[in-house]
Amino acid sequence: MNEPQMTPEQEALLDEAFKYSQLAEQKARELWEWGEAFAAKWEKRLQDAEVAAKSEVKD
Repeated sequence: MNEPQMTPEQEALLDEAFKYSQLAEQKARELWEWGEAFAAKWEKRLQDAEVAAKSEVKD
């Protein structure tokens, strides 16, 4: 049984869709990493603020 063959236009569209999916995956990974760095920065600021607040209470 023969499998249906794609036309050259379909192959080109599939290749383009694959490239866009790879780009989207890369951008999603970059966005995730940026979000992780952002969260870490704000977590550090929160911890520093809590330490400062505790120091003020003790003084």
